[in-house]
Formats: sequence, structure tokens, C-alpha cells
Amino acid sequence: MKTIIHKLKQKPEAVRKQIVFATTILLTAIITVFWIASLGNHFSTPVTQSKLADDLKPFNMLKDNLSNVNATK
Repeated sequence: MKTIIHKLKQKPEAVRKQIVFATTILLTAIITVFWIASLGNHFSTPVTQSKLADDLKPFNMLKDNLSNVNATK
């Protein structure tokens, strides 16, 4: 690892910035993929499904009320 760092220090600043940028993009992509993959497991549990249904009830009521208002016009 020390030899890699030493070789990077010898490179011009523009090249080092490109390496840092590419490494940052790569690590961000890896973290994003793992995060998205874990969302499927989180939202598929029955407990989460029931919580989501409870959280959406006010929005469903609002949607129904707005539908009734539009239907009466």
C-alpha cells in the first residue's frame, strides 16, 4: 500500500485529481447498489407493509375526498 501511495504522490496533480474523482464515483456507486439492494429486504417484511399501509391512509382519504369534489362538479 505504501508503494502505491508513493507512486501516486509522484504523479502530477491533475492525474491525482482524476484518480480521486474516479475512486469517489466508484465507491458511491458501490454504496448506492448495496443500499438499493437492502431496500427490497426492508420493504418486503410484513411489519413494514402494515406500517406503510397505515402511513398511507391519510393520503388515501385525501385522494377520495378530492375525487368526490371533482365528481360533484
